[in-house]
Amino acid sequence: MIERLVEIARAMPPELGVAFLSAIPVTELRAGIPLGIWTLGVPWWKCFFWAILGNMVPVPLILLGLKPLSRLFYRTRWGARFFEWLYMKARKKGASVEKYESLGLYVFVAIPLPGTGAWTGALIASVLGVRFMPAITAIGLGVTTAAVIVTTLSVLGWWGALIAGVIIMAAVIWNYIRR
Repeated sequence: MIERLVEIARAMPPELGVAFLSAIPVTELRAGIPLGIWTLGVPWWKCFFWAILGNMVPVPLILLGLKPLSRLFYRTRWGARFFEWLYMKARKKGASVEKYESLGLYVFVAIPLPGTGAWTGALIASVLGVRFMPAITAIGLGVTTAAVIVTTLSVLGWWGALIAGVIIMAAVIWNYIRR
């Protein structure tokens, strides 16, 4: 799947390819930046800018459109099932956001691990009823922080990959032990 997305991104101007990869929920900027630098040949500072821009594009759409969309689709059985599943998943992931509000949302989005990011952060903010401006501000700051981390690790090359792998493994182990 990632290979197909990279093929699509290669057909675009490189900077737009970075924005495209960063706007997709599967990849977001966590993959958009390294793929932009290593595969598309975009300088790190351009990757940084275009990844943030691309990652933030869907956020206002999710924050403003999720509730009306869910009301529309709740009229069908499959739509109701899908949105119940989606809301349950968001509430489960959003415990820290619920407790710490905007700060929790910022930290959730800023930590560049799988399952965190702008899409999930916007979903959680919408489900928990966080107001638009605090939500978009926290998510925007979180996306920028994640971009700094991912860009730094990407520029470091194999050392950055090693550091990121150790951090991800530590987070997975910590989460497993905690449960």
